[in-house]
Amino acid sequence: MTPIRVSATAVEAFRLFMQPDNEWMTLEALELQILGRSPVSDAMRIGTAFGQIIEHGGDRYRQGSLFVCNGVQFLGDGMQAAIDTYDRRGLFEVKGTQLYGDVLVVAKADHLIGRHLTETKTTLNAFDFDKYAASVQWKLMADIFDQGRVTYKVALLNEFAPMTYEVRELVPFNLYPYDALHEDCETIVAQFREFAVARGLD
Repeated sequence: MTPIRVSATAVEAFRLFMQPDNEWMTLEALELQILGRSPVSDAMRIGTAFGQIIEHGGDRYRQGSLFVCNGVQFLGDGMQAAIDTYDRRGLFEVKGTQLYGDVLVVAKADHLIGRHLTETKTTLNAFDFDKYAASVQWKLMADIFDQGRVTYKVALLNEFAPMTYEVRELVPFNLYPYDALHEDCETIVAQFREFAVARGLD
């Protein structure tokens, strides 16, 4: 049997969609994300550019006082300070997979060193710890990569000019696996599978 293949981010999108107070995600948007067809938003462009600069250490993207990647610019001092928090002995953009029943969940770790995984996020909004802690994405990554600790580094950005951003703060915090983590992952993936089959997305 060919497994259903889905990204950890799509499973998290499904979890958000199913929240009782969901008013920000339509069924169409969720289905596009599950199928990997979501249009690229400005937020996605910013996050991807930030992650690429972090991964490669910044030198190839430095242009004077700016770091520039795919049309997105970051002011130098704050961006360099963020780059310097990553241990270059680790590996960047590491893919992992795990079967939950007949659903193959695919995750990509932004940074791995030993049993320590770091996930990098960007936001133009205020920092919201609960949003990240409630996410199933980190739980799936901890389970798939067998991690003892997951660190989020959330870059709080100010828009300095169109598509030009200042890293005003990088907020790190740790999340840790717990006894029922694997079972919780199995449960949400099973719920996702039921939805995907019902909608003909499998």
